[in-house]
Amino acid sequence: MIAFRKALATLVLLTLLALQFGCDRTRAPDASPAVKSPPTPIETVAASAPTEPPETTNAPTAASKPAAKTPEPPAKPDRKLSLDEITPVQAEQAIREALQLALTSSLEKLGAEGGFREDPNMRLSMPDEWARIDSVVRKINHADIADAFLNSLNGSAEIAVRELSPLVDDLVSNLPITDPKSALTSAADAATQTLAAGSEKRLRSAVEATLESAFKSSNVEARKKALIEKARFANPFTSIKGVDELDLKRHVADQIVERIFVAIARQEHAIRQDPSKLKSEIGQSVFRTTQ
Repeated sequence: MIAFRKALATLVLLTLLALQFGCDRTRAPDASPAVKSPPTPIETVAASAPTEPPETTNAPTAASKPAAKTPEPPAKPDRKLSLDEITPVQAEQAIREALQLALTSSLEKLGAEGGFREDPNMRLSMPDEWARIDSVVRKINHADIADAFLNSLNGSAEIAVRELSPLVDDLVSNLPITDPKSALTSAADAATQTLAAGSEKRLRSAVEATLESAFKSSNVEARKKALIEKARFANPFTSIKGVDELDLKRHVADQIVERIFVAIARQEHAIRQDPSKLKSEIGQSVFRTTQ
């Protein structure tokens, strides 16, 4: 009886151990790598088929919508005013502005080095009374002496013109303009003529006042003496009648003033051709009526 019980207990214990061993094998992972089966023909074809991109819609998103443009204001009509629309006050203002620019530019150009001498239309000429002296000196191959005298006259003119700049504002602002529209339209150089009529005497006086020092700076008297001596040496009978009596400063001043107004007329013509040279809108509008 006792032996039977021991045998039964041993059998129960072995049964429990067997059950425990079976559960552990069920939970343990398989350490050996799984062998992958070769793909089937259907799987191969499916893998090699091109992948279609996802469909996109053409409707723009809120982020991709272009920003709304601010509407531009309508352009102002570029209409050329007629002369009747220009008031006398506007015409006068435009004329003064144009003369201010023309006179300033002319003096700057003529007062530059070579402003008279290097411009054939501006170069000062020998006085008529000196024509015979000039001819005699050049015939004996001393044109250099005659040219030195002429260059000294032109150099003095350039120096004198540089001294006129402070007068520009006063000459233009105090210029009497009784009929602005006539001064604007009566001639291509109408504004220049108006300036000449109202300021020529004062301008000439200012030029003559500056020539005393300008003659000294350019050695005019020394060049004059050398020219006369060379002419007398070449021909003792050379007539110098009127040479000593000639007011050389007056001769030079006359030519300077004449050429200043020629230069101003050139500038006026350029302004009429291109009114944008003027700074003010009124000046530009007024001179466009003359085109």
